[in-house]
Amino acid sequence: MYCIRQLPVLQNDAIRTVRGVGEYNHPPDYSDYFRERQYQFARLCMKAVILAMLLRKSTGLPECRLQDTDWSAYNVLWRVWKRERKRRAARAASDRA
Repeated sequence: MYCIRQLPVLQNDAIRTVRGVGEYNHPPDYSDYFRERQYQFARLCMKAVILAMLLRKSTGLPECRLQDTDWSAYNVLWRVWKRERKRRAARAASDRA
């Protein structure tokens, strides 16, 4: 239950982070803003999907189809999250150098 009750707090954190990036991103494309928004909400939604799968399993409900195809919710979110993590790691490595 704690993990479920934590979701609104994580959502508020994600919104604050995205807004913070938006304040310093400039037109015309706002690329940093959109990239941050995708990352934050992909991360948040993946947590919700994983919780849903765990709850279904623990209560004996049938499995959901959130991982069935390449375009299922979990798989799309996973690709977005993974792509952004790689980009952030590369950026951190270049900043250290």
